[in-house]
Order: sequence, then C-alpha cells, then structure tokens
Amino acid sequence: MRFGIIAFAAFSLIAVSVLADSPVPERRLSLARDVDFPGGDLQSIFDTSLEACQLACLTNPRCGAFTFNTRSGSCFTKASPSEPVTYEGALSGVVIET
Repeated sequence: MRFGIIAFAAFSLIAVSVLADSPVPERRLSLARDVDFPGGDLQSIFDTSLEACQLACLTNPRCGAFTFNTRSGSCFTKASPSEPVTYEGALSGVVIET
C-alpha cells in the first residue's frame, strides 16, 4: 500500500511538471520580407546571420522587433516596430508575446 502512495505522489509531480511546460514559446516572431523598421535601434550587429539576429531579439526582453539586411548581413534589434517602409533585401520581425 505504501508503495502505491509513493508511486502516485511521484506520478502526480511528473504530471504537474509536464502540464507546466507550454508547447508555445513565451516570445515568437512574425516575419515580413522586404520591410524595414527604421529607427529605434537597441543594438547593431554586423557580419551575422538571420538566425543569430532572431535569437538576439528573442533573448532580449527589451527587444520588440528587428530588421535584418540580407545584403550586408547586418542586424538591428529595436525596442518596438516603427512604421514599416519597403526595403528590398530586408527581413523584419515583430515579437509576439504569449
């Protein structure tokens, strides 16, 4: 009987920890091609990749958007998205909080 209680308690703890983990990330991005968000830069990162730019924004709680210049490999993290303008070769992302 005692083994059953211990097993139930262990199972309950595992179930609670699994339910606490959400499959939806707290911060994710909505991307747009050939769009720039001018101004509001938090940080400029040169000679980088799109993946590194996305990660730089998602891991910074102050970052609300970014623009990545595919021609120069430059990343500009931003406090928030500004009025979008067309810029060929840019990829911009807006952080969505869940």
